[in-house]
Amino acid sequence: MLPGVLYFLFDNLPGSYNPREKGGVERFSLRVSDTLSSQFRFFFAYTHEVDRKHYIDGDLDVRKAGSEGLRKYIRDNGISIVHLQQYDEKVLAFFRDALAGTQCIILATYHFRPYTDVQEYSAFGCLRRIRWESGMSRRLKWLKRLMFLPYYRKKRFDEMMVKFRLLSEICQAVAFLSPSFLALADSLAGLPLLARSRVIPNPLSYDVNFPAEKIAKKEHLVVVVSRMEEAAKRVSAAIRIWGEVEKRGFDSWHMVVMGDGYSRKSYEKLAGKLGLRRIEFTGFADPKPYYEKASIFISCPPVEGFCLSLVEAMQHAVVPVIASDAEVFPDIFTHEESGLLYSYPDLAGCLEGLVSLMEDDGKRERMARAALERAQDFRAERITGMYASLYREFLPGEAE
Repeated sequence: MLPGVLYFLFDNLPGSYNPREKGGVERFSLRVSDTLSSQFRFFFAYTHEVDRKHYIDGDLDVRKAGSEGLRKYIRDNGISIVHLQQYDEKVLAFFRDALAGTQCIILATYHFRPYTDVQEYSAFGCLRRIRWESGMSRRLKWLKRLMFLPYYRKKRFDEMMVKFRLLSEICQAVAFLSPSFLALADSLAGLPLLARSRVIPNPLSYDVNFPAEKIAKKEHLVVVVSRMEEAAKRVSAAIRIWGEVEKRGFDSWHMVVMGDGYSRKSYEKLAGKLGLRRIEFTGFADPKPYYEKASIFISCPPVEGFCLSLVEAMQHAVVPVIASDAEVFPDIFTHEESGLLYSYPDLAGCLEGLVSLMEDDGKRERMARAALERAQDFRAERITGMYASLYREFLPGEAE
């Protein structure tokens, strides 16, 4: 019988019940489990009930099952590894207590940049949430946090430290998405966690790559694929850059903004205030048809764990233009070769870089080919193979 691996996720994103249409963590988890299904048996657990028709048989609501139910589920299904994909202090403590005394191994993937937990707990972060939240109750919540910021920031920092200590305590290994994150993790949890860390980036979402011979036929389309959350993604910067593009003409070009979240209505209002004529907001939608048509991908996030939508775009020969200080982007593409990368808040430089691609077909097509080639470093068989090796490392008699 194949070894069993249990994935845990919150499954708390809005929108479609289909996890393949949700955020990067859900799509990552299903990508790995689909690819490695001939080597391992995968099971999924959540904190509340899900629409089972979209998931692998054997789903478990751990909140209802409790510790005894989880241990029985693991024993009955021959599960050897629990791989935590999303978690907080309560989830980590639950799995620690529930699996105490068992032979089950606990692994985790940290899908974010360390310190992301406390980043928005600054005066600037609170003000952005107050500005971009769509509901009055949520705005009032962040106004309260701004008024008592030292208390909330310390509370959030303490919670983050507890989370990293628990990761260090209960996990045999933790996978981070970028080598630049290891030092940050070490500053939080110390050498015991760092010594058991791995660097495993996210795999490409799609099996078929965009044909290079079709790059010249790409449309004059710029895409944004993101959660509509200003504090985490700063989509307003991309919209303002596009506003400057429209002022310069480029009438054959248009922008599509894909995704949903608490800031979407505010973004639509911003586009209206700026008088933008060639911008479309789609909400949740399958991005693949847009990747196939688009020439340029733009993003300006303040922080990023890996940005799965970026490598998806590159896989479809869409040239990335990024304005961000996040450490992960140089791991994904090379400035002026397979994309353009600017330090935030150099939006003027980002604008000029975007315009240079729009004006120069040869430069854009050359960089699109380089982006397509670079994306192959994240092909699914390579990345999921790294996880297969990680699993076998902790399975009795199967270490490679």
